[in-house]
Amino acid sequence: NLAGQTIALDARVSVPDLSVLGAGSEGALEADLHAEGPASNPDLTLQARSGRIEAAGRVLERLVLDATVKQPASAPTVDARASGEIENLPISLAVRGRPQGQALRLEEGVAQLGPARLEAAGLLDTTGPAGSVFEGTARLGAPDLAPLGRLAGQPGLAGRLDLEASLDRAPNGEQAFDVRLDAPRLVYAGTEGALRATAKGTPSDLAW
Repeated sequence: NLAGQTIALDARVSVPDLSVLGAGSEGALEADLHAEGPASNPDLTLQARSGRIEAAGRVLERLVLDATVKQPASAPTVDARASGEIENLPISLAVRGRPQGQALRLEEGVAQLGPARLEAAGLLDTTGPAGSVFEGTARLGAPDLAPLGRLAGQPGLAGRLDLEASLDRAPNGEQAFDVRLDAPRLVYAGTEGALRATAKGTPSDLAW
């Protein structure tokens, strides 16, 4: 029984030579975890740094992660930052949220992979009878698909796309979505075209 107990815990993971993960990996990996507070709901802080990691034919370099989560089991406050490179493409993540009632208010949610950037903001409620529901907006912009195509092993892919989504709670409590995709130029294996599409409804509307 952890009720009434408090903890102050520090843990470290250290891999001084990443070559143990396989040929091509080098440098070191360091990760530090600090947990403090009520044993059933401690505040958590994680910091990690890495050298060069090669796995599944991909190279991840200079990973830096700093994350803090307060009261994760009840009313989480989240602040996380990460950066690095994968196959010479910059990657980054920024997440900041705070409790709002029983939900989490996502004040900042940004992820970037090379030229592609995803932004989201809104309210995440995981307590609804129909499951988790996000009320807010999301946008994905990729002005140049060629670097992403090379990363995915599709060197013939090029062009650009934009995706915008408005997300809400449907009258029946389900996740509702209104999504618009605009790809004014798509190139694959030498064939060029354009794509525009919309989707609106709930997951139940998509059921076969």
